Amino acid sequence: SGGSAGASLVGFNAGWASEVGRTVNSKLSDSVSVLDFGADPTGVSFSTTAILEAIQSLRSNPVTILDTIGGGNITAYSSGTVLFPPGLYKIAPDTLQICQDLGLTFKGSGSRRTNNAVQAATTILISGTSSGYGIQCYRSGGRGFHMEDLDLVYASSSFTGAVLDVYDCPGVTATRCMIGTAGLTNATRIQSASGCVRATYDEFLTFNDCVFDGAQYGFWSDDLRTFSGNTFGGSCTLFESCVFYDFSYEHIWHAGNRTRTGLTLINCAFNPISISPQRCVDVSNVIGFEWIGGICTASTTYAPSAEWCRVGSSSGGQVSGSIRSVSFSDLASAGTLNGFLSLVSVNIYCTNGFTLQSGIISSKGCEVSKATTGFIISQFGSNQLCLDLGPDLFKGAVTCSYVCAAESSLLSGRINYDSASDNSSNKFGSVSQRINILN
Repeated sequence: SGGSAGASLVGFNAGWASEVGRTVNSKLSDSVSVLDFGADPTGVSFSTTAILEAIQSLRSNPVTILDTIGGGNITAYSSGTVLFPPGLYKIAPDTLQICQDLGLTFKGSGSRRTNNAVQAATTILISGTSSGYGIQCYRSGGRGFHMEDLDLVYASSSFTGAVLDVYDCPGVTATRCMIGTAGLTNATRIQSASGCVRATYDEFLTFNDCVFDGAQYGFWSDDLRTFSGNTFGGSCTLFESCVFYDFSYEHIWHAGNRTRTGLTLINCAFNPISISPQRCVDVSNVIGFEWIGGICTASTTYAPSAEWCRVGSSSGGQVSGSIRSVSFSDLASAGTLNGFLSLVSVNIYCTNGFTLQSGIISSKGCEVSKATTGFIISQFGSNQLCLDLGPDLFKGAVTCSYVCAAESSLLSGRINYDSASDNSSNKFGSVSQRINILN
């Protein structure tokens, strides 16, 4: 009856054909639970040490690998799945660094996701003062880290770091998780953390059916940390069927001089509930930006203070890609565009539509249901702007369909105009001879 002694004396056989009989002790050893190492599921005591010991118990097949390009060698191990049964597991910040365990998975028993009225079945709670991280995936030794069916959250404004920090580490993924604030009510949903996810020099990040809520930034593609003069800005990042709620600044943010390659948003919702961010999506210097489906929608009173999105910056940090079948709702302007971009079947129900500043920009089959102006042509500085707009649909609540703000020798293009689809009160207005209006 003591520990594994009794289990090692009891046989186990499920009765399957060709099954090999085992002991109960052997069968139960197929999985590793943090409870096996003394984790406290009540959240009263810290479970950091127990989680680290559970991770170490999975290590096998040691191999020497390069830590990072330009770095030294480390010993890394094949890993597996650590189970988190229902409970609240308190961890200290800056202690759970995944840096030697390849393919490690944290498997919980359920996340609360978009239901803010109840606590998740499994919650990992960051408890303590820090500007560092809750969990960090660090360089090659953290490759392939995965979380599923759990909440990774913080509860105190004394935590100002990144909830999940991906630092020079490829292949980090999460499925059916909530990442951010632990608060379940408006009064306790804080935004002190620097980001739900902070990523530097990352590759192949995938977040599927996840919720992000309560930080300064949702996904912060970091341009501040440097190593050996590396100019790599990250690549191949996917958010699919994810929801972003309350953030002080931006929900998705990539800025600075490093170029990011491959940022894809599929069927995601950006929904400020109790705080107004600056923008929901703010990205520049991205090659291969694809925003497909989903919605930007305000609560009753909270919406972005600047605009829903800024894709590319007027200072030259342009973006190549497309925005397709995305809906932008009321209480803010749709956004500002700079780059090699196409808008396809976008729905605009906003205070104002899109401002087009530089690059090569096209629109086809967009529907503007409400706006002072659907498309504002406003070439910026010394940047060229070439347009191929329309046909697009403008409804009666729109004041103007297309408006060119000023003449410029750096402006060219055409508007494929369908008068039957322009129900705006003032129709189009152009002060540029370089914009052809083709009926």
